[in-house]
Amino acid sequence: PFWEGLYVSAFEVLRASVFSSIGSVDRQHRKAIEDELNHALSMLKVAKAKDEINAAAIASLFRLVFLLLGRLPYHTKGKRRNFGTFRTLTYCQTDEQLSWLLQGHIEKNPTKFGFSDFFDASVAFHQWAKEKKRSMSDRPAYVEWVREKFPETYAEFR
Repeated sequence: PFWEGLYVSAFEVLRASVFSSIGSVDRQHRKAIEDELNHALSMLKVAKAKDEINAAAIASLFRLVFLLLGRLPYHTKGKRRNFGTFRTLTYCQTDEQLSWLLQGHIEKNPTKFGFSDFFDASVAFHQWAKEKKRSMSDRPAYVEWVREKFPETYAEFR
């Protein structure tokens, strides 16, 4: 019951969340991903033994990884495959996403940036935003603050 519950919960989260994380996907690819997630859940629910449950989860995760790269694996000689035959995987990042990444990094490592804790870092940003007449909720302002105050960190994440 433990492994089944763990994997079923994880695949249910994936099924509910995957398309809110993917910017755009063609209908055929979307259906293949949905089908794989549904197939994984049905296999996990009928599997009885621990090894059978683990095998179903592992096989489904591998198929899902390949699908997210662009296509399912295929048989050919050699060890390399081109998963970009049908579509190209591209990662992009908005300023809002970058701001959350930078904020998380600074809050996890406050002393590296000269702050006593994450609250101290937040107060420093708040003071900077006030001086610049920027809103605390203006996510690009956070990026600008990091670029100005911590250029090495900004360059590391850009």
